[in-house]
Amino acid sequence: MGKSKEGYDTMPMLEGETGKEEKINGMIYDMSPSPDYRHGMVNNNVNTIIGNFLILK
Repeated sequence: MGKSKEGYDTMPMLEGETGKEEKINGMIYDMSPSPDYRHGMVNNNVNTIIGNFLILK
């Protein structure tokens, strides 16, 4: 695994690979990149806030 400019681990692309693609029913689609570590932290914080709110109700 390589290091991105932010310092997070990233999967290196193969030679000639330009981005993430997925073949679905014979059609090739460009895919969005995987969420990074910060996205997971924000997601967890939002879930905790909502969960605490629901417990108090």
